[in-house]
Amino acid sequence: MSPRRPRYRGTTLKRHKPRQERQREQPPASISALILGVVLSCAALIPGQELWGFGVVVLLGTLAGGVIAFLAARAILGDDTPGHPHRWDTQHIASFVFPLVIYAVGGVLTVQSLPAGLVIVAFGTIIALIGAVVFSWVALVEILR
Repeated sequence: MSPRRPRYRGTTLKRHKPRQERQREQPPASISALILGVVLSCAALIPGQELWGFGVVVLLGTLAGGVIAFLAARAILGDDTPGHPHRWDTQHIASFVFPLVIYAVGGVLTVQSLPAGLVIVAFGTIIALIGAVVFSWVALVEILR
């Protein structure tokens, strides 16, 4: 005998995401900043490359990461799950946007052929690595909860 599904007439049931699924909205942004750091580190190793050319690569990568960050931020702010407080949304969004801001500053400096831009891009990569590790730890704690 097959189990009967309840019938709801005139109402719709909204399926709310469990905590683990909500946490999956941010990884693409955190991981994209980390992957961008690895790609930029590899691009910086290309011999004979002009600084302004590397700056263009940094800015294009930052633009791509910005699109992913925008989509992740929209998903975080649009989460209407009951019991999901929005008091930490700003910190979550800042954790994956901050490295992109650093990359953008480094990209602008390297487009202007200023060697300080290389240091700024390296700093952005370190910040992206720290952000990805922190997010992974938070996600692990939330999943185990």
